[in-house]
Amino acid sequence: MIPHSVDTAYVWWTMPNMPAIAGISVDGQSLAILQRKKLIQPGSSTEVLLVKGRELRDGAFCDIDNGLSGEGVTSAVAVKLADWTQANTGRVLKLIADRFEHNDDPPYVLERFLAFVSAWQAPGFVVASFPDGIILDIGSIVGENLRDGYLVSQQGLLRVVPSPLSGRSDSGLFWFPVVDPKILYLDVAGQLVRITVSDDVGAQSIVRSSEDAQGLVEALHAIGIGGSRAMATWAAALCPKQWSSSHADATYAVRGAVRSSSDGVVFFVELTGPDYRDAEFEVQSFGEADLAETTVTFREKDTIDSDRVQTQIIIEATGLALTGCYRLAWAHAGERFAVWIGQAAETDHLGVELVRDFAPVACVDGELFRRVYHPIVSASNSPEKAHLIHKAEFGLSRRPSAEILIFANGDFEALHRTIIGLSLTVSGIPCDINVCVFERALIETLTAQLRSWASLYGLAVRLACFSSRTSEAQAARFSFGPRLPRILLRSGRVPRQANWLASLLDKVEEGQPGILISSDTDPIAGAKTKTFSGVLDQLRPIDDKSDERPAVAAAFVGTNVDISVPSSEKVFGLEAYILALGLCASDSTLAASAPELGFARTEFNKSSSSFHDRLDSISLQTLYETSLVSMPKLVRMRRRAGG
Repeated sequence: MIPHSVDTAYVWWTMPNMPAIAGISVDGQSLAILQRKKLIQPGSSTEVLLVKGRELRDGAFCDIDNGLSGEGVTSAVAVKLADWTQANTGRVLKLIADRFEHNDDPPYVLERFLAFVSAWQAPGFVVASFPDGIILDIGSIVGENLRDGYLVSQQGLLRVVPSPLSGRSDSGLFWFPVVDPKILYLDVAGQLVRITVSDDVGAQSIVRSSEDAQGLVEALHAIGIGGSRAMATWAAALCPKQWSSSHADATYAVRGAVRSSSDGVVFFVELTGPDYRDAEFEVQSFGEADLAETTVTFREKDTIDSDRVQTQIIIEATGLALTGCYRLAWAHAGERFAVWIGQAAETDHLGVELVRDFAPVACVDGELFRRVYHPIVSASNSPEKAHLIHKAEFGLSRRPSAEILIFANGDFEALHRTIIGLSLTVSGIPCDINVCVFERALIETLTAQLRSWASLYGLAVRLACFSSRTSEAQAARFSFGPRLPRILLRSGRVPRQANWLASLLDKVEEGQPGILISSDTDPIAGAKTKTFSGVLDQLRPIDDKSDERPAVAAAFVGTNVDISVPSSEKVFGLEAYILALGLCASDSTLAASAPELGFARTEFNKSSSSFHDRLDSISLQTLYETSLVSMPKLVRMRRRAGG
């Protein structure tokens, strides 16, 4: 007998060829049979009854009516509390959990019985909990000894089948498909063990190495097909963002996994060893049965020796669930390798760094810029503010009416020509000249030069050195003080017209466009202000496969202009930023071209990053195509500018 409540119990009687029980009575009182189920075993059949009656207790005697005519009633059958060491007790308990219906109060008496027959008690620590189950760390139990599990709940006795995740000599990890249990009973090597579930201890206490983490994630994946997203997120936190391993003369390095689009993830891999161009790669999301579709691009980066090369590999995985946790596997020369990798966070700079490091792979497939590099860079949440690391001011600033930003490099003669040109043409209008550089090594020399030039030409000059991770577009938005009309240009550009600055300030006061741009090919003599689309006509087609800078000479940006660019279309270079401002201009700050900005170019050395220029060309192409959709806006621009 196994008691269920104060007045119900499960009883069974095993005899060869035993017929169905018709009735049970104790001391002449018939007991109601509420439910009956059969336990089928080889060579015998046991009927288990749920009966109601307070008279049924350990040590009582009952009469059993087998219902067969002429054979009567079997009398004085002793009732015994079930012993867990008897083979049928465990089988009956499983039958109770699986097949009996429970519509009454929680079976606390049954729980006390299980506690009574338990051989020993062990603690169970919650490592993690999810909507569909928990992970427990149970002391002194290893996976191969665990057979079954039971939970006494509001719904009665439930059978919970634990899944071993890993095992050590002193404890084991198990997955239980239940939520928030307080007490569990486990069949461990034929003994019933009572598990008291304790508070969360976290994964750090059980994941002692990268091998532990990989094994745990692999085991969770096996049971988590179609599991909760919460489990995938937890597993992703266990996975490394980068991984490397050596085997014989080969080195394998997964540099990172980065989200590239709405349904894609890109893996950046470096393999050093034999020629890996015949390697086969597979990508699988955590908790998903299907493999992703992959596109693999190889490029030999370096030759180590006659037998080994370093190969950069970009693996584009699409058509997969974006769980943040992925299994990357590859086979080569009869060997197979696999590793679980966590996706880099959007706030991490890893994606941008990987795109820069693997840029040479585009020599094999130029479309990588549009498919992979540009989406990753555009999606990254890298800081939008410029990082100023050094500032020095020379000369006296007198309530400036405008500020001029000159983007300089190591060509000091080109910068000197620009400074001279400005000193001769600003016509006494007070303005601040900001020389922007991105190399610390230039600070010392430029400090001496700018101090001398500021004194010699009577100018207010500021040296601003930004960190190497700051882009020109970010520096062009940097605030040096109160917002002023701003002129943007590179060193080596020299004004062609006298009084050009005064003329520009007058145009803005008259309500003309707040953004004025000129190209290197703008005519000067007799030229008039024209629409921005005219500038684009001279620069078109904007080639999204080009790594050349747009031929922009200079730009004037009024104080009424929104100086930000859509974060979805990041730009890096100065010229790209200027054109992006024009393409994004609102109706109140329409962009146009002005002859006053027709600066002459006196240097032709290309010092920009072709990688960033290529990314800029894609962003500009996208912005340009978006602007074409707004045809009414273009019409208003032409009418206002007289075009």
